[in-house]
Amino acid sequence: MFTKKSIYTPAYILISSLMILLYFTEPSFASQNQNSTNSLSTKERIDTIISILGTSFALFTLWRGIEQYRKDKKWKKAELVAKEMKEFKSDPVIKNVMLMLDWNRRKINLSQEVSIFNIDVELCKALQAKTYMNEPKGFTPAETLLRDHFDVFLDYLERFESFIETGLVSKEDFYPYLNYWFNIIGNKQSERKSLEFYEILWQYIDFFGYIKVQKLMSRYGYCIKPNT
Repeated sequence: MFTKKSIYTPAYILISSLMILLYFTEPSFASQNQNSTNSLSTKERIDTIISILGTSFALFTLWRGIEQYRKDKKWKKAELVAKEMKEFKSDPVIKNVMLMLDWNRRKINLSQEVSIFNIDVELCKALQAKTYMNEPKGFTPAETLLRDHFDVFLDYLERFESFIETGLVSKEDFYPYLNYWFNIIGNKQSERKSLEFYEILWQYIDFFGYIKVQKLMSRYGYCIKPNT
C-alpha cells in the first residue's frame, strides 16, 4: 500500500535530479562566451549528469531500504503483540481472571475441587495485602487459588510493561487488547466493582511490589496507587 509520504519521497528525488540535469544541459545557463575556458565541455557535462543520476539512484535505493526496514519492523512488532495476546488470552488462569473482572456473581471453577460464586466478596477476602505469616489461620483453598490467579495476571501485565520500556512495542499496540480490562481495574467511576474491591486490589498490587503494573496502568491514564 502506498502512502502520500511513500510517493512524495521518490518523486522529490527525481524532480530534484531533473532540475539539476536541466541546469547543466540548458544552453541559456551556459556562459555567454562560448569560447570561455570556464564553460563546461560536453564530456564534463556528461560526467556531471552521470554523477547526478548515480547519486539520485543511490538516494532512491537508500530510501527504499529504509522504507522496507520500517515495514519489517512494524510487521515484527505486530507479530510480537499478536503472539503475546494469544498466549495471554488462551491461558486458562487468565480466562478465569477475566471472568472475575467481568462478573460480580457467577460460578467459576478455580480447580476441579474449588469453585466460587460471589466473586467480589471472595476477591475482597482473598486479596488482602498480607502474607501467609501475617495470617494465623492461613488462607482457605479458594483464597489461595484466587491469589495465585491474580499473581499470574499481574505477572503478565509486568511483562507487557517491560516490552514497552525496552521499545519493542508501544502502548498503542496493546491498547485495543487491554484497555477494556484496565478500565475495570483502574476506574472507580466505572462502577463495575465495589469501592472496597478497588482499595483491596490496589493495596495488593502495591504491597507485593507490582511497580510495573502501576506504571503500565498510568500510561493509559489510570492511577492505581492506594488511597487515590
